[in-house]
Amino acid sequence: MPGRRRALATALGLLLAALVACVGSRTAPPPVLQALPLTLTLKDPVIVAGGALLLSVEGAGLLDPSFVTVTLKGQLDNATIEARLVGEFAVGARAVEIKVPFSELSRPLGARTVARFTGAIEVKIDDISGELEGRGALKDAEILILDALPPTLELPERLDLHLGEETLHAATGMLREGEGATELLLEGRFTADNGGTRQIEAVAQVRVGEGGREQAEVIWAPSLFGVRPGVFDGEARVINRHALAEPREAAPRPLIVELLPTEVTGFDPPSAARGQRVEVVGKGFIPLNSGLAQSMLFNLEGIFTTLDGETIELTGNNILRLAPDAVTRHDRADLALRTQIMEIGERRVLVGLTANPGRFEGTVTPLLVDATATVEGVPWQGSFSIEPTRQIVFLKVLPGFGEALADYGLHNVEAEIRARVEAVTRRDYAGLNIEFTDIRPENFAEYSIIEIGGPDPNGAGLLGLDNTAGKDTGNLRLDDVIGGQNADSGELGFFAFGGVFIESFVLFSASLSPPNELTSPNFDAIFAPFMPALGGTPVQAGEIDGGPRQAQIEAAILAIGNLIGNTISHEIGHSLGLAFFEEDFEVRSQQFHNEFDEPNAMMDSGQDRPFEERAEIQGQGPAVFNPKNRAYLELILPMP
Repeated sequence: MPGRRRALATALGLLLAALVACVGSRTAPPPVLQALPLTLTLKDPVIVAGGALLLSVEGAGLLDPSFVTVTLKGQLDNATIEARLVGEFAVGARAVEIKVPFSELSRPLGARTVARFTGAIEVKIDDISGELEGRGALKDAEILILDALPPTLELPERLDLHLGEETLHAATGMLREGEGATELLLEGRFTADNGGTRQIEAVAQVRVGEGGREQAEVIWAPSLFGVRPGVFDGEARVINRHALAEPREAAPRPLIVELLPTEVTGFDPPSAARGQRVEVVGKGFIPLNSGLAQSMLFNLEGIFTTLDGETIELTGNNILRLAPDAVTRHDRADLALRTQIMEIGERRVLVGLTANPGRFEGTVTPLLVDATATVEGVPWQGSFSIEPTRQIVFLKVLPGFGEALADYGLHNVEAEIRARVEAVTRRDYAGLNIEFTDIRPENFAEYSIIEIGGPDPNGAGLLGLDNTAGKDTGNLRLDDVIGGQNADSGELGFFAFGGVFIESFVLFSASLSPPNELTSPNFDAIFAPFMPALGGTPVQAGEIDGGPRQAQIEAAILAIGNLIGNTISHEIGHSLGLAFFEEDFEVRSQQFHNEFDEPNAMMDSGQDRPFEERAEIQGQGPAVFNPKNRAYLELILPMP
């Protein structure tokens, strides 16, 4: 947005200058650009045909870049050149990079694919505003452009490693992206730990290390030898397969590789709640590869003791087998402790490791599978705890939220309103194992989402709606989405779109809404100073900091923040299984609100919750969960 505003301001300035020039006697001078310095570093003095010129760049002239020009000034072999090339921005591992692809670099080369450049490299970056530019130069640069590189790779005669491991070695002539691929060809015999032998002809991929072409990173993929531990005895030779030239290879070298068994060494963290993500730590993990029929599982064998003292034997046919969500590295696997629900007649119950909080004690054994073998790795012996259920709620603010606040004249205090909303929801559920956040969780795979927007897509003027399917007694679902369209709810005859709809709060206005039992003159009194529809003037930036309307603004922030927060708490209550009735654990009822109107009761029906209670004014509110609902929440979401 800052770049767009600068561009608009620049365009208006140029238009004004043009108008002045039309009526004046002289042409207005072009705008003066402010130049900002850049610091350049040549990442690699060698470029192989098909690759790119890479420059690391730092400096203030990187703001909102729109166009990059790279100029070579100097000698290309024996000819003097000044070549202007188009560069690209690329994000490197450690710094911002400018990349000049070979298609650009080859223009001054003509038909040559081998050349030497000596001279200066200049970079100019045009800022999107049209008012700034970055400039930098690298003097006395030397670049060697080749069609091919002969490789070398310093491998030891013996390696002990695990599946998927990556090893780093001294090398020369490794190929970068676009130049082709460096490969390690393996030929020999593999003797598995069960005594079987087979001939191996395989190719290991090689990457350029962080140290440049003088480092090679070899990836020992599970496809090379299979999943069974054993010993490879043979030869290895490195080869460069160039993008625009014939291959170059080094002489073969003898190599022995001992493939060690996969093992589990622990969990990170060592305890977690259902729905949470954990990492299984170990060595030799492999990702799912359906094309090669490769997969990995974890067998849990032992005793699970619940917090109530009940013991569950996970032995024999009851071994628990879990599949990782992803294998991020050979020594890390992501595992989500997802909820498993089983229907027994009319009842729905949790099953599996996460059904009850408690402690598992026993072994966790990796099980590796491919087309040729199923192999158990080295087990981990220890314990892992399942914590009491923790409900995470992601408060997802939609674009319509800010637009609706503008209708109330409160767009410039959105941050303060959102802070109040979060404070209300945390207060309403204080003492329970629930967390509200406006940042999408990363450490939980299962969490609820409630969308907070402007208009009601149902066209019914609803304040809020839990559109999830059916009453979730016991909070068996941790991943409800209160928002968007739920086709199941629509098919059952309920409104399909859920969330919180703050445009509909005008329902409380005695002036703007048809007469109804919820309209209140207090709504108009609070919001009339700012709401254009009520003749008010919207809050201006900075007004809340000591302006004459500060007290009125603070009262409006509290009122609308309480309204939104109360609505969120009410709808989340529905998604947790409220209002609660004893028979719900046997047969889910279709009764979603308290049976009778109660003072300041959160789960009362909408018509029983007046504006004053929701906004927490005139001594009413805040709304709370009645004793029966509160006891239910403490049962399903107890604090650890």
